[in-house]
Amino acid sequence: MKGKKLFTRIFVSFLAIETLIFLTLFRWETNFFIESAVVFLLSVFASYFISRYICRPLEEIRKGAEDFASGNLNQQISVSGSEEMEALADSLNRMAKELKKRIEKISLQKSEQEAMFLSMKEGVLAINSSEQIIRVNRATLDFFNIDEQPVNLKRRPVYEIIRNADMLEFIRKSLNTDGHLEEEITVLGEKEMVLLVNADPLYNAEKKKIGTLIVMNDITRVKEWDKMRQEFVANVSHELKTPITSIKGYVETLLGGDVKDAATQEKFLRIIAKHSERLNAIISDLLQLAKLDKAKEINLEERNLLPILETAVQNCTAEAREKDIKIEISCGADLKAKVNESLLERAIINLLENALRYSDTKRILVYAEKKDENILIGVKDWGVGIAKEHHERLFERFYRVDKGRSRESGGTGLGLSIVKHIALAHNGRAKVESEIGKGSNFVIELPVI
Repeated sequence: MKGKKLFTRIFVSFLAIETLIFLTLFRWETNFFIESAVVFLLSVFASYFISRYICRPLEEIRKGAEDFASGNLNQQISVSGSEEMEALADSLNRMAKELKKRIEKISLQKSEQEAMFLSMKEGVLAINSSEQIIRVNRATLDFFNIDEQPVNLKRRPVYEIIRNADMLEFIRKSLNTDGHLEEEITVLGEKEMVLLVNADPLYNAEKKKIGTLIVMNDITRVKEWDKMRQEFVANVSHELKTPITSIKGYVETLLGGDVKDAATQEKFLRIIAKHSERLNAIISDLLQLAKLDKAKEINLEERNLLPILETAVQNCTAEAREKDIKIEISCGADLKAKVNESLLERAIINLLENALRYSDTKRILVYAEKKDENILIGVKDWGVGIAKEHHERLFERFYRVDKGRSRESGGTGLGLSIVKHIALAHNGRAKVESEIGKGSNFVIELPVI
């Protein structure tokens, strides 16, 4: 329609000029009238075709410009006509090409930024002054168990999406504060999660506050590690304090001269020696754990497992004989695995000592077998068993099912923790199967390498 209007205007302009010339030169003579009329008609036709010649490239340029404006930058404007028209079309084509490059570059940058934003492990939430969501990433939704796509939550009120009262209170507080805020928030779900939440004011280009930007970090494991560290320090202090206090008490008694007879003195010295041995055992086990924690990689070599099991059993034979407990071995002579021989032997001895001291059994089986893609090395007894509520914590440092009985039997509370770390050092794991009255089966599961 616009092209037709342009053509009409040009054609009418030519026609008006020709009419004006015709009227200026018009004379009422027959021959002149006829000649003038013929010339006029010819000029009208010429004006029509000239107008078409001028308008056609302009119309093509106009259509091309409209396509460019609508986002179609792939096509090229092709016109034939004057050099000026061709130059104009060429300029528009170059402009479209340059615009396409810049738009593609901006789109790529935006896609990369969006991908990074959505893939962040930290939760990010931008809220405007009306408590509506500006931006949110996937991590934030996962923290609060929200099954929605981030793009669908823009401009939604935050209180419709997040139902955690502490979090909503923190958001309102941050909207009313111009400074930095930090707080720990607990999120309840399948598993309790602790979030470290930081908030800072959100400003626009004119430095005007338009909302708040909140960043969340999952510090659940950090809190657990901190709790374990505190418990470990407390347990170490307690475990070391007990024998030291006893040693100190008996030594002071002996030095005070209150004990005169040799038999009592010998009894006290034996007690001191016993507590000294216990103290030494605790320190040795702590050093062993420290080495295992520090070791990034241990030397593994392919070894027959039967000799390792036999050596471990030999180390516990005297204690087993004293308690009238029979230790059996079940392992194929050709069964091999890539192991650190000394560490694996240490782990089996720890399991055997636990079975001898706490199981109240008359028979212990030490075995090794291949099952699926794993090598299972275990110590099984048919004693009192362990209640299920203790299973998860059995491999923790200083954890005891029966604290009083464990100390009386000379245990340090670190044996199973050492077993666990040795299994981990072999890229395996330690586990327990036990039931009250039916005995226990402690297993070191190693991958077949």
